[in-house]
Amino acid sequence: MLTGVTANGRLERAGGTDVRGMFLNMVPLRFPVHPDPGEQARACARIEAAMAPHRRLPNVDITRLAGRGPLFDFGFNFVRFHRLRGVERTHRFDTGAAHFSQEDTDFALMTTFSVHPPEHRLALMLVVDEARVSEARRDRLAEAYATALRWAAGTTGGTGREEDDR
Repeated sequence: MLTGVTANGRLERAGGTDVRGMFLNMVPLRFPVHPDPGEQARACARIEAAMAPHRRLPNVDITRLAGRGPLFDFGFNFVRFHRLRGVERTHRFDTGAAHFSQEDTDFALMTTFSVHPPEHRLALMLVVDEARVSEARRDRLAEAYATALRWAAGTTGGTGREEDDR
């Protein structure tokens, strides 16, 4: 499977987190599909780690070097704004309110997982281009994510909390 994965290209040196800017890049990630969710996750982690040194090569250059149009129809993004930890003490948050978002994307499917800093709540947002993804396929993809999340919750004991919040 080939998908686009949002990569953080921020410089990893003293003061790097203080530099303003997005430093995000969508890079291709090809991985085999495994029937076992655990092996799938491990394979993705290994491949993503191998890709990391190349994450700053701009997507437009990767596409040009490949010599064809868009490399992938699906995009994946994981967001955890750990730098916001503690902001809830100085700014008012309504943690019970529903979250609505309008996402414009060129992808047939854009998947975004985000972790809410104060409570470590995980949210999943699927943005589907209904002209390119059938309702049946959309439903299968949503169920696949739900299955993976149930598996992960059962495997980790359901807490999802990390002791060190990198």
